[in-house]
Amino acid sequence: MGRWRHGRPTAEQRLAIAQRRQAVAALLLQHFPTVEIAKSVGLSTKGVLRDIEWLTEGWQREFAGDLQQVRARELAELDGLEQFANFMLVDTRSRRWVEVRLQIKRQRADLLGLNAPARSELTVSLGKEEVRALSREYGVPEDVIIAEARALGDGRSTPAP
Repeated sequence: MGRWRHGRPTAEQRLAIAQRRQAVAALLLQHFPTVEIAKSVGLSTKGVLRDIEWLTEGWQREFAGDLQQVRARELAELDGLEQFANFMLVDTRSRRWVEVRLQIKRQRADLLGLNAPARSELTVSLGKEEVRALSREYGVPEDVIIAEARALGDGRSTPAP
């Protein structure tokens, strides 16, 4: 702390500080002006600004640690959704599930930061045998596979039916 005139704060003082900071945080998150927060908690504006700085630093530290956990949880959820979409694609043979899988893949790439901010060219090249094999494997008409490949090459996607 370093700002205490008579040594370290007592347990009672630390509790009072924690309660005050909790009140400051609640008002801050409700977008109250600093002056109003100061009046509400009985502190100077400068004191409220110090509390806000302390709170912000804590939130940033907490967010940095949580971000990795959130990313891992989201990736696991996307994996499950993609497995389900693949199951539904095989089961229903509906073109809609191809689009769902593509959306999941885009979302995963965004989450991992794989999409460059600049436009990059994508070339999708499928031979007749590859198109036939995909058509047989997923039960999707060949023209739909070709249309999806063209849409990917153009950087757009065709809407699901």
